[in-house]
Amino acid sequence: MDFHRLAIKATEADVEDERLKLQGTASKRTLVMDKHARIYIAGHRGMVGSAIVRALTASGFDNLIVRTSKELDLRDNGCVAAFFAEAKPDYVFLAAAKVGGILANTHVPSRVYL
Repeated sequence: MDFHRLAIKATEADVEDERLKLQGTASKRTLVMDKHARIYIAGHRGMVGSAIVRALTASGFDNLIVRTSKELDLRDNGCVAAFFAEAKPDYVFLAAAKVGGILANTHVPSRVYL
């Protein structure tokens, strides 16, 4: 699969959507996800990730894939590649992040973002 071409097509479609919005015309794109699709939510325990899980569950999606950071270290490319090869998710929501709050940002701001 040529991801570069897919990214360009997605960008072109986004530009077209913005053009249509400026003209007051509705977007032509609609994403309809299969309720039984394999959906991986990275960061499912956090504020955003848990909200995604609740929204998908409430909407009837029944094949959610979640892993804790102990089960899947997203910083380890090999582990991530093995996980994706095994789980084969159809959709991925990336809500994982390193958080530390105001105090951590004040004392070691670069660690939170790197």
